[in-house]
Amino acid sequence: MNELVDVRHGSRGLKSLTGLPVLTRPCKVNVSNSELNSLFCHSECAKKVIVLHAKACKITDIDGLHLFINLVELDLSYNKITTFMYNYSDHSWLSTLILDGNSLGDLIDLSHFPNLKILSLNKTGISNLSLAMTFSTSLRSLYLINNHITDLCEVRKLRHLFLLEELDMTGNECLTELDESLSRIALKALVYLNLMKVNGVKLDRDSQLRSESLQMSGIGKFKSGPNEHEKLVTFIKQKSYTYEPPKTPIPSDNSLTRSAPLVRSRTLRASTNITPSRPRLNLKRNKAQEIDSGRPCSMETSMSKMSLGSPSSPKYYNKANETLGKKYDSFTDGGGLSDEDDLLNESFASSRTVTISRTDDING
Repeated sequence: MNELVDVRHGSRGLKSLTGLPVLTRPCKVNVSNSELNSLFCHSECAKKVIVLHAKACKITDIDGLHLFINLVELDLSYNKITTFMYNYSDHSWLSTLILDGNSLGDLIDLSHFPNLKILSLNKTGISNLSLAMTFSTSLRSLYLINNHITDLCEVRKLRHLFLLEELDMTGNECLTELDESLSRIALKALVYLNLMKVNGVKLDRDSQLRSESLQMSGIGKFKSGPNEHEKLVTFIKQKSYTYEPPKTPIPSDNSLTRSAPLVRSRTLRASTNITPSRPRLNLKRNKAQEIDSGRPCSMETSMSKMSLGSPSSPKYYNKANETLGKKYDSFTDGGGLSDEDDLLNESFASSRTVTISRTDDING
């Protein structure tokens, strides 16, 4: 905006924008406090207008507004406009619209301004907010000062404005009491709330107004008068409390289970008790022999190479029993079983094939 050429028309007798000088570059036009009664302008000239201020003129309608296709800011406050119904294609660039002091009532349609961010409708005779359904969802600031809104529940009709940060409803009759109506306000992005000239403030425990909106932490723009502000702050302090998580029940005879943290900590402590594993045998690696416990084995071996012969032959069992008998006699004499004997004994009790590295234990 700093690069715009500021064009001010000094003649109060200006009645039409066609009397403006030829515009060759983007500019800001200010024709406030003139006799202007129409927005019609040469199309090429209108394309160069980025900001138009036509405050306190005699404009009765918005015919010709569609010519300003690059308009970003428009101020038509305190004119004689009775309806604002824009029926042309979307005005994509307009972000600021000021219509204060026009007798519009509820005859406002802003559905063709999709990028509107600031809207001022002060003293326009609005009695309800049904017209808000035509407001852009990108709206951030809305001014509704000194209108005829009698029910604060009308604010519910603004809930689709999820980006709305600033709402000023000073001087509306609906602000005589603030009770359960506040629980229906769903403006999550609201950071500015002006409630000046409130006759009395009553808040119940179901009020959903955020404490940030009331105490304005870090904002400092809450306006309600000293008495009302004190009541709001007192209410917030009474209703606020420090959250304490519920205590974990202690296990006792009433069949209560232990809390999750205790169980988890016990499990972790128990997992540190590692049972020492049995030391591996350092057996001399000779030709491996396989002894079948009698159950089917997935690995087929050539039984002709085994000194015991086939498991189905009597020689196989005689040799095995003879070997075990010798080792048993040695154990009863006080010698005990060696690690090799333990492994051999376990091989007959197991249900899988066991590989033994020494053959002399079996062959004697």
